[in-house]
Amino acid sequence: MRTSSMRIVVYLGLAACPPGLAWSAAAGDPGATTAKVSITAHGQALSLQRDEQIALMFLTAISSLEDDCMRHAGRGCSMDELVNGGVQGADKWKINRLKFDPRTSDPNYTYTLNAGDTNWEAKATPKKPGLGGFYFVKAGFGFAKAFYNPKGEASIASTETDGYNIENDSFVAY
Repeated sequence: MRTSSMRIVVYLGLAACPPGLAWSAAAGDPGATTAKVSITAHGQALSLQRDEQIALMFLTAISSLEDDCMRHAGRGCSMDELVNGGVQGADKWKINRLKFDPRTSDPNYTYTLNAGDTNWEAKATPKKPGLGGFYFVKAGFGFAKAFYNPKGEASIASTETDGYNIENDSFVAY
């Protein structure tokens, strides 16, 4: 039997991102983040372009919110629910929302989300060559699995990642 573990760390802090690392963007859109983003596969750091880091940030935020939807609402949430907020669990837990709508605020990726009662899957598919894609999937209990394809659209057959780290920002609105 194969077991896997996923190290997921999200730090919210005040440290600044090194100059030149942030996307050129106006304040109030995802490209203005000062987050430091890293990811590993097979214990090795993967080099991501800033646009790929933004896509990873969106999918980690979606993953976090879907975890809350499953735990408190007893089902997966739609992308519209994650963007607009207002979902309340049976236990009266108010589920947070995304800071930005990835479908309209990220010009480099197409985002999709399919959610059911006990599982969900989300994709960030690049709109142009040269960017990698991400695929997150969760079925039942435990952490979502995250996959990366440096050459385009990702799937379950892509490289499974074993950890990611996002410091100084999150695309979840608290």
